[in-house]
Amino acid sequence: MRNPAWTRDEHIIAMDFYLRHQTAIPLKGSQEIHDLSESLSKLHQKIHGEHAESFRNQNGVYMKLMNFRSIDPNYSGVGLSHGSKDEKAVWDFYIDRPIELRRLAHQLTQLLAIEKSLSIVEFADDEIEAEEGALLSRMHKIRERDTSLVKKKK
Repeated sequence: MRNPAWTRDEHIIAMDFYLRHQTAIPLKGSQEIHDLSESLSKLHQKIHGEHAESFRNQNGVYMKLMNFRSIDPNYSGVGLSHGSKDEKAVWDFYIDRPIELRRLAHQLTQLLAIEKSLSIVEFADDEIEAEEGALLSRMHKIRERDTSLVKKKK
């Protein structure tokens, strides 16, 4: 069974890590890569529940960082050229917004401190208030969209 595709939130966390270590990416077996792997794994488990042991392992996390190298114009080498379009999209969106990227990555990793699992929240009809385009994309995407919100707001 293959691991699921990387989410936008995972890309945000990985890109933030990449930019903070841009001049010297830690080695594959380093404690930093291990910690990043563990954080991504715990975040996925908190939102989606159990996953395969190989999920976001150190090899996969390191490869993701090397994919970022391939799109980094400041890197003189090649990096890994078989990345996804999602890496490029996150790179293009946040490369000129490093403070926003850092803030989002920090907020996402802070979810690990919450003791309960995250789940879908239902609101009563009298509590209707919604904002589109939340920046914590994965948290936004797991909530069910209700087109009646738009009609009620209008």
